[in-house]
Amino acid sequence: MGNIKHIAIDTGKRNTKVVFEMPQAGHSQEISFPTAIAEGIDETADSNSHIIEFNGESYLVGEQALTVSEIDSANSKNNEIHKICILTALGLAFKSGTTVEAVIGIPLDLYMNKEEKKNYRDNMLPVGEIEFKIDGEIRKIIVAKTIIRPEGYGAIYNRREDIADSIINVVDIGGLNMNACEYRMGKMQELSRKTMQMGGKYLYTQSLDAIRKAVTPDERKRMENLTAEDFEHYVVIAKDYATGRLIVGFDHLETKGLYATQVRVFGLNFIEPKPHNGEILLAKPRYRDPSQKITWAWLNETTAELTFSEPQRALATGQALAFYRNDCLIGGGIYAEIVG
Repeated sequence: MGNIKHIAIDTGKRNTKVVFEMPQAGHSQEISFPTAIAEGIDETADSNSHIIEFNGESYLVGEQALTVSEIDSANSKNNEIHKICILTALGLAFKSGTTVEAVIGIPLDLYMNKEEKKNYRDNMLPVGEIEFKIDGEIRKIIVAKTIIRPEGYGAIYNRREDIADSIINVVDIGGLNMNACEYRMGKMQELSRKTMQMGGKYLYTQSLDAIRKAVTPDERKRMENLTAEDFEHYVVIAKDYATGRLIVGFDHLETKGLYATQVRVFGLNFIEPKPHNGEILLAKPRYRDPSQKITWAWLNETTAELTFSEPQRALATGQALAFYRNDCLIGGGIYAEIVG
């Protein structure tokens, strides 16, 4: 049983989020990609897109698929899109021959229905060996166990010891749905659960409709005569927590605080030899961003200062970044300070 690896997969309507074990590194790893697929495409053009071959079919998955397909808007997740994204998560996380125990989420209104839950498990990730290809490489993954949990349960699980004697209400706003439920001593209260189609996409559409209705005929006429210069807008640069004020500015390279080339990072973890002072590496400022050249400088045993070769936009403390030596992932860290 010691060779079994664990993975949690949340195939949201907008993004698929994945957390899995990396025993060799002594910590877990997180990845994310858009929950979007397109059939019949056999090549990719960016690092956050992948080709899955399964049951004689070929699927483009991820960022690039958004250009040729729509985000899934069906109420159910028991479909091909979410199944292929689950396979993508397994293929990215593990090598062929790995035995896994997986946790996957299901909407609250289906979780309490035993038959629906069983059908979802058997269709999406049945126990046994599953074979597919990811980016041309064969994966044979042995699924030892598939655990179904209600969406939003991660908030309870992560703090289960702190809230063992508490009553907690969890609201999970996804791309399509909003789930709400009460937990008492860590157990779901069935009568409190509710799933509504009021996710981020719905709220965005409602906001646009409200704005359109609020615009007067005179304002519409003025908007028809706007020039390109009138469309320059402010962006949020920072928040002054002492006063509660937002700091804004124009989206220009010279805007103070918006772009930075020097940062300090901590929470460093490595699966390959650590960088040395002055070493040139590649870093992904965010998981979707292209790799950027950085120069490494240790400040102490736990903190380093990085200098990007090009200014990076809107970096924020608390965000994570990954480090590469050539094309090999060597580790990651967290922004501690945006120097400038």
